[in-house]
Amino acid sequence: MAKKVEFQNTSQFIFRLTSERLRKKKEKLNSERLKNKEKKLTDYNIAGFSSKKNYDDAESYQREYDINVISKIMVNDQKDKKTKYLIPAKYYTQLANVLEFSSIHEMLWGSEEEIKQYLEDMFLQIFQDGINSNNIIIKTSFTDLVYNLNEVVTDVPQFIYNNIKKELYDEFLDFTKAINVTNLIFQIAETNEWIFDERTSKVLDGTEFNEYLGFKKLNDALENFSEKRIVPLLKIELIKLL
Repeated sequence: MAKKVEFQNTSQFIFRLTSERLRKKKEKLNSERLKNKEKKLTDYNIAGFSSKKNYDDAESYQREYDINVISKIMVNDQKDKKTKYLIPAKYYTQLANVLEFSSIHEMLWGSEEEIKQYLEDMFLQIFQDGINSNNIIIKTSFTDLVYNLNEVVTDVPQFIYNNIKKELYDEFLDFTKAINVTNLIFQIAETNEWIFDERTSKVLDGTEFNEYLGFKKLNDALENFSEKRIVPLLKIELIKLL
């Protein structure tokens, strides 16, 4: 039996928003080009070619960016191995530059204002993923709070969100920017010393510390975020009820 993929709803929510963001940015640029009587921006342009013919005529080694991958990104098609996490890391800079985003972070996650706008809907996805998680720490934190709130409020997820939204925004913004990201490896029993893996962004495949978190293995990152950042917020809310 295949292992359950954690935080699938939340990751798919983020991928869908990102694909829409890229598509809308392309449409906006084309609207401006139309007003200026300029040629329409195509996926071939995004791939670095002036036309379909130039792309087709180019040698394979000259096609650094695959037109099929770009097309799949624009419609949130993740069936291909290359687009499993929507956008391969090597496409980040090209897409951000051609579509004129202010940064790779804005392209992947949206502006800070946009994050504020979608934060509530995203938390509702996190709530469902948390309730159904195989991670016992996350699952019990959500279910314990729900159990204690069920007889007090009518809309538990909304109530929780309203109580933690400020702290959640701050934590999630740091998460999207990969601020202070280190990965715990093990603890030495004799000295009680914690050992951390401070891997380079190359090993993390697209993540740049203190700038943006890449999409590779986003499910795992969301699970870690929920356990390390959201669970403490839930415990505070639970203590208030006791």
